[in-house]
Amino acid sequence: PSTERRTIPGLRLDGDSFDELQDYSNTIFTGPVIFRNVRFTVGCKFDGAIFQERVNFSNVQSLTAKGASTSFIGCRFEKIARFDRSTLYLANFSNAAFEGVASFRNVRFLASARFDSAKFREPATFIDAEFNGLGSFNEVAFAKSATFTGAVFRYWLSHARFNKSSFGELAGFDRCQFSGLAAFTEAVFK
Repeated sequence: PSTERRTIPGLRLDGDSFDELQDYSNTIFTGPVIFRNVRFTVGCKFDGAIFQERVNFSNVQSLTAKGASTSFIGCRFEKIARFDRSTLYLANFSNAAFEGVASFRNVRFLASARFDSAKFREPATFIDAEFNGLGSFNEVAFAKSATFTGAVFRYWLSHARFNKSSFGELAGFDRCQFSGLAAFTEAVFK
């Protein structure tokens, strides 16, 4: 992907379906980005993108077993970011910066979900999220609350990793289910 930046004033899609990889890497979105009920059959990439306004990826389906992924590596979300009720395959939010509230309520993560080295400045919600594979939150900084109430980490061969992560005001794991290893080595709870 190109490292050259492009600017888009905003984007609103509802009910669209894409059969080719959608690559918005390094894009600066200056207006709201709304992808509701959108289906990606070959994946989507937003690596290095900057979202200056609210983001809503509710009910998005990124379903593929062809090696493609749902990638937001190194993104910056400056306002609220919602991914509620979405299904994301090989989701990668590593090194992402969430400056507003981040909501992943009822999200189904397929194969893996990586948030390694991500930073959450405001509350992060993973209520009733389902991790069907690795759930990796190593070295994540949760400045405020991190709520995993009712989250399910499935499959005994997969792991939930929170090693060297820091939790600010509240870390909620009530009613959470771990089928495999749950690792919190050197995690800090303030």
